Amino acid sequence: MIAATSAGLLALWTYWPAFSSYLIDDDFQWIDGAMQLGASRAFAVSGRTHFYRPVVEIYFGLMYAAFGCSALALHVASVSIHIVNAWLVMALAWRLAPAPEGNGADLGPRERPQIVLASIAGIIFAVQPAPAQAMLWPSAVSALLSASFGLLFLLADLRTRTIKVRESARGAVSLLPLAAAMGAHESGIMWLPAAVLIRYGLGDRSTIRALVRHYTPAFFLLIGYAGLTAWINSHNYVVTEGRYGPGVHMLTNLVQYLVALYAGRQRSVEYGLVLVLIGIALWRGTPRVRACCLWLLAALVPVLAFTTPPASRYLYVPAIPFCFLVAAGIATIARHSRVPAWSVALVLTAFVAGRSALFAHKGAEGFRNDAAPYAALASTPSAAGADASSIDPQYLDPLARVARCDARATFPGRR
Repeated sequence: MIAATSAGLLALWTYWPAFSSYLIDDDFQWIDGAMQLGASRAFAVSGRTHFYRPVVEIYFGLMYAAFGCSALALHVASVSIHIVNAWLVMALAWRLAPAPEGNGADLGPRERPQIVLASIAGIIFAVQPAPAQAMLWPSAVSALLSASFGLLFLLADLRTRTIKVRESARGAVSLLPLAAAMGAHESGIMWLPAAVLIRYGLGDRSTIRALVRHYTPAFFLLIGYAGLTAWINSHNYVVTEGRYGPGVHMLTNLVQYLVALYAGRQRSVEYGLVLVLIGIALWRGTPRVRACCLWLLAALVPVLAFTTPPASRYLYVPAIPFCFLVAAGIATIARHSRVPAWSVALVLTAFVAGRSALFAHKGAEGFRNDAAPYAALASTPSAAGADASSIDPQYLDPLARVARCDARATFPGRR
């Protein structure tokens, strides 16, 4: 309870500047779409030339129905979802924690290792600076929602540590959270591989037959969604204009994302260092460490093909296994120290979380400054002389409609 409260309070302090921020770019289009069509557009598939994210469309439809065009409501909702996700990360870390060695004397009572690992992972995830854009940019709520449902899927899948054939036939996997995770963001297809990797990390002794029967329904759901979204995305400008595709840039993106996870400097020496560390972890690490490393890499796969610069919001899900690895490292150092383990864990966690919170807080202040020109323009959306030179023209009409919360409004000069 103390750790969960601490994670929530730290997240609130970190992203407090967001509550006084306005909106940016795609935010206006999502709200405009909710004004024009409501949540019903989530069920229309034909004629699309953009990403198909029905869960996000339902989300914005409900938010508009409840709060109109309130920027504050959207920011509060994003941060709230993030806090819930931090608690879900704690719950999953509890399930991933190894059994204590001996009688657990170094860390206290027998259950203490689980508490330590879960607390550290949740607190660090709550203030992770790398994916801060996901909490600050309301239209990036797709990453938050995909993580919420994906974590629920993993927790539901881990109700039993070992799968039996007769149980798998009854459908032990909850398909609804997995479907929602994929419906929130295309990268949600990687939650199923994550479930399999976690079972490997936990030393699942299930037979191949049981595993196949257990995951077959989820696999067919994944294939169906992947086919649908691939067909829709083939008409997207990101694909048609060559902004997404295989190439050497995928390796560059990989190392840049890995360094960004710990807010490092984008230098060649750090690129090499993270690759070496990942390699050592895969070679010498425990099954749990290997599983988290592979999950981290798998979560990055869908976004590596972008030819545009890496985006912070894409690191939200990869930050989950990263925080597990950091928590495991802190717990290991504390357990083998010559001073009380709890004090070492507390000091290291405070240092990592404090550093992360400061970086993320500065990012939140930066977002507020970036949104200021949009707020200034929104305050006078009908002024013919308003300076809109710094804003992409495609966002001007949606901005005018959101600013006035009027589905028929247009920006001056664009009628």
